Amino acid sequence: MIAVTIEVVLWIMVLLVVLLFGFSLYLFGARSKEVRSNIQVNEYIDDYGRRWYSYFRDLEPFSDELIPKNKHEMDAVEELFLTYLQNLSDRGILYKIKRFANEHLSAHYRQMLQSRNWSRRMNALYRIADFQLDQLLETCESLKQKKITEEEHYQLLKIKLLLQEDKFMDSFISMTTEISDFQYKQLFFSLKPAMFAQLLFHFGKLHPVCQYALIDSLGIKKDIDGLSFLEQRLDSEDAEIRIRSLKAINELGVRIDIDRYKPFVTSPVWEERLMAAQLLQRLPFEETASFFERMKDDPSWYVREEAKKAIAEYGQYANDPVSRPAKEESYPLERIEP
Repeated sequence: MIAVTIEVVLWIMVLLVVLLFGFSLYLFGARSKEVRSNIQVNEYIDDYGRRWYSYFRDLEPFSDELIPKNKHEMDAVEELFLTYLQNLSDRGILYKIKRFANEHLSAHYRQMLQSRNWSRRMNALYRIADFQLDQLLETCESLKQKKITEEEHYQLLKIKLLLQEDKFMDSFISMTTEISDFQYKQLFFSLKPAMFAQLLFHFGKLHPVCQYALIDSLGIKKDIDGLSFLEQRLDSEDAEIRIRSLKAINELGVRIDIDRYKPFVTSPVWEERLMAAQLLQRLPFEETASFFERMKDDPSWYVREEAKKAIAEYGQYANDPVSRPAKEESYPLERIEP
């Protein structure tokens, strides 16, 4: 029995050694392939980099020899193009890259889009945006019909915004797939002012996560023109919308109308009471003292601390008006530095 057990253990050890050896060979082969590919890419760049530069600068005409004939040449051209895009903003060069990519690289990226490998599909989507591959817009649209990840959906939205701006808003408002709060905000900061205003107009049609991100964006951008919109949101039945709106208004750094924010001092939602305590500090202490006296005994530790901080700050500067913080000397709708 013991001999059988030892034999089994030995066979397992042999199997593990074989697997380890096979895995090592695989890694070695993959690494060698990567090294060879990098060498070939660098050789292409050394041989043709100057000719690409001359073509881009109109020093010599385009030559068919520049058209990539295999994968490593395709990778080299991609690397060259990305270098130009990241370091230059010359419209003529950008146009030539876009035209060449649409004529000679579209088939390559179309094939990548159809891959089962997620990273290959994502790389294709990145390059479609980088090189503005209009010819692949239809392929991108068909990709939406398949089961795709949140990251793919977000990149497709970026492509739509970049290449079909006139159709972006309808597509965005009617989309059924959610993306993350962070991704929404990235999109919003890419929108032109007119499109951003249009999005505010359609606020009620947006997903809740999108609504929250849109409100946050107004605060982050310190868009004072959005104050009216934010104050309208304070009447929402969604507590999260009210809280985020209060926070965004606070980030705008404007002096508030005390009557509009009084109800939040006694709100059943502690986050609203906290934001009220922060906003009231935009006003002279003489107008808000009674509220802070009430809030210093609030059930929420955060609210109590905010109220005590306001009271202590006033006491510190009460006998020294000259050094009183600037936020108490502000005017309506004037931005205040915190």
